[in-house]
Amino acid sequence: MVWNARRSALVAVARKRVRARYGLGTETPAVLIGDTPRDVEAALISGAHIVAVASGEHRESELRHASAELVLSDLLDLTGLMRHLRELDVPPP
Repeated sequence: MVWNARRSALVAVARKRVRARYGLGTETPAVLIGDTPRDVEAALISGAHIVAVASGEHRESELRHASAELVLSDLLDLTGLMRHLRELDVPPP
């Protein structure tokens, strides 16, 4: 759990930097794109959305079991990914 807490803290740092750099408000959703169950957990802990990509050693079923809200086999379907990201105008669950 310590590693996951650190990972979620990194999400908070990244969120703060992006918001400052681009002048975004706190209502702007954050999205973590990762390929491990630890990435999924870090997103959930930090209140970010998660797009899990099963392109590494973890299968789609593992990432879904970790509670990823969207699991992709790869990032080749950019149109589908962008459609999903555009729909994230509400706070994460």
